[in-house]
Amino acid sequence: MQLRTRLGHAALIAGLSALSLAGCAATSTGAKVEATASRAAASASPNSPAIRALAVSRTTPTADADIMALLKAGDIDAVLRFYRAEPDDAPPQGALAVLFDDLAAGKAADARAIFEALPNRQLAGDLAEAWLLLAEGKPDEAARRAQRASSLSEQLAGAQAALIREAAGDLNAARALYLRLERSLDATPPPETEPRSLEEALRSLQAPQTAQILYRSALIAHRVGETEDAARLYELVSGFAERAPDLVANRARLAEGRPPVEPALDQLSGLGRWSLYLAEEFTRADALAKALTDPTPSNDLVSLSGAIFSQTGVAYDPSAEDWILSIGHQMFAVNEFTTAGRFLDRIGQRSVFRAEADLVRAQMALRRNEDPAAVRYAQAALRAAPARYDIAMTAAQTFSQAGRERETLAAYDAAKRLAIKPEDIATALVARGYANLFFGRIDAAIEDARAALTADRANEGVRIAAVAIFKDRADTWQEGVALGRELLREHPDSVSRLNQLGYTLIHREEGLEEGFVLLHRGASLGENDYAVIDSLGWAHYLHGDFEEALRLIKRADQLTGNDPNAEILDHLGDVHWRLNQQAEAKAAWRRALAARPEVQRRRELEAKLRDGLTVPAPVKRPLPPVEEVKPRERQQT
Repeated sequence: MQLRTRLGHAALIAGLSALSLAGCAATSTGAKVEATASRAAASASPNSPAIRALAVSRTTPTADADIMALLKAGDIDAVLRFYRAEPDDAPPQGALAVLFDDLAAGKAADARAIFEALPNRQLAGDLAEAWLLLAEGKPDEAARRAQRASSLSEQLAGAQAALIREAAGDLNAARALYLRLERSLDATPPPETEPRSLEEALRSLQAPQTAQILYRSALIAHRVGETEDAARLYELVSGFAERAPDLVANRARLAEGRPPVEPALDQLSGLGRWSLYLAEEFTRADALAKALTDPTPSNDLVSLSGAIFSQTGVAYDPSAEDWILSIGHQMFAVNEFTTAGRFLDRIGQRSVFRAEADLVRAQMALRRNEDPAAVRYAQAALRAAPARYDIAMTAAQTFSQAGRERETLAAYDAAKRLAIKPEDIATALVARGYANLFFGRIDAAIEDARAALTADRANEGVRIAAVAIFKDRADTWQEGVALGRELLREHPDSVSRLNQLGYTLIHREEGLEEGFVLLHRGASLGENDYAVIDSLGWAHYLHGDFEEALRLIKRADQLTGNDPNAEILDHLGDVHWRLNQQAEAKAAWRRALAARPEVQRRRELEAKLRDGLTVPAPVKRPLPPVEEVKPRERQQT
C-alpha cells in the first residue's frame, strides 16, 4: 500500500512537471488547447464573481502579457481574462484554471466544453472531471470518478473524493471516506532535523498534504459531533503543526462544545480547497525541478502553476486564511510588498491568523528600513496573541533586527514563561543567548546557552546554536568543539553539522587543518548550501588562498538571494581587500552593514570602512589533503 502511494505520487509529479508553466511565456506554443468555442465567445465570457472581486486592474492583457508579472501583482483576474481571450495559446494549466472558474461561475456547460478539448484527457479527467460532474448535479458519480483517478496518488485521489462529499453536504459519506483514507496514510510526523534516509525525506515532502487530510477529517468529525474521534485526529495533526492557530482554536472549541472556526464547505469553497491541493502539488513539482537544474535563488515565484491555483483557490474559499497568509509571505519573499499587503489585508482583525499577519508586515517594514513600523507590528502581534509562545519568539526576532535590546529580551523572557515542554524552554533560552550575543553581551549569551543545554541537551537545534555561541571565545572554544564532535558522531554526513564543527574549528590555529577537511566534505555534500560554502571559502582565506576564497564566498552570497547575510558579506569584503580590490571591498562591507549585523560585527565593519583591514593578511600555506566525495555518497546523504 505504501509503495503504491509513493509510485502514484511520483507519477503525478512527473505528469505535472510535463505540464508545468514554469519558464513558459504567456503565449507558449506548446500543448495548445484545441478550443471548441470560438475565440470571440471565449473572450466575451467573464470571470466568476469571486475572481472579478479581486481585480487589480481592468486593463485587458495583450498577447505580450507577462503572466508572472500579473501573478506577482496578485491580478489573477487579468491572468484568467488573458487565457479566456487567447484559448488557442493557453497552456493546459491555464485552460484548467478557466474550466474551474466557469464552474465557480455556475457555468457547467461552458466548463464541459473546455474539458472535452483538453489534452492528456486521463490526467485532466483525474484533476477536473469529478468537479464537473458535481456541478452537473451528480455527486455520487463525482465521488466515484474522484476515487478512480489512477494518475494521482492514492492519498490525493482519496482526498479529492472526500472533498467532493464535503462540498455536496454529505458529511457522513465524507467522514467514511476520510476514515478509510486514514488507514492508508503514514501519520508519522517528519523529523524536525535533517532527513537521514530516503524514507524520512519522502515523509517530509508528503507531510503538508498528510496534515491537511488529517485536519479535514478532524473538522468533519468535529462538525458531526464525533467528539472523541475529533480529539484523536486533532492530536494527530498536532504532531505536524502543534502551534497552528486554527488547530489550537478548534481544539479549544471542541472542548467547549462549539463548532469549528471554519465554515462548512459548499461547492464553491470545496473547489477552492481542491485548487489549493493542486497548488501544493504544482509548486512541489516545480520546486523539485528547479532544485535539480538551477538552485540559485531568484526574485520570481517558485511555480507559475502553483501561484495560479493558490490565488484562485483562496478566491473561491476565503476561509483558507492559512493559504492567504502563505501567499502574502511568498509575495514578501520576492519583494512584492504591495501585493503582499493586499493579501494580508484579507485576514480580519478577529482572525486566528492575525498575529502571524502582523509579523509578516513587521518583516516587510524591516526590509524597507522602517524599524519603528516593524516594532509596532510586532507589538500588535503580541497583543493579538499574548499567550502564544511562537508569537513571542518571532516578535523577539523582529525586535532584535530592529535593534531594540530591551524589547527583544523581554519577548524572549515571555516566551520562556509561556513554554511548557523542556524543548521549548531550551529553545527560548538559546534564542535569548543569540540575542545577547547580537547585542554584545557575551557572558550572558554563554550563560543562556549552558542553561539551554541543561534544559534539553538532546535537542539538536539547541546544541547547534550553543556551538555557535561558544565558538568565538578562547575560554569556550573547546566546549564548542566538544559539542560539535558529539553532534557529528550522531550524523556524520549532516551538512549542517559538518559546517558547524568545521567552522568552529577554523576559528583557532590548532583547528584550521581539521576544520578545512570537514568543510570540504560538507560543501561537497551540500553543493548549494550557502552557509557551508561560505565557511569553506573562509577556510581558504585563512590558508592565504584568496582567489578560491573569492569564488566560493561570491557563490555563497549569490545563494542567499533576497536575504543577504552580513557575515558572508563581511567575509567577501575582506577577501576583496586582500586582492587589492578596495572599492569592491568597501561595497561589500556597506552591504554587510545594511544587512543588520550584530553589535560587535557592526563596530568592526564601521572600522573597516574607515581604515581598511589593519591586521596582517593570512600567510599562504599548503591546503590540507582532502578526499573527494563520490557521487554514491552524495545520493545517500
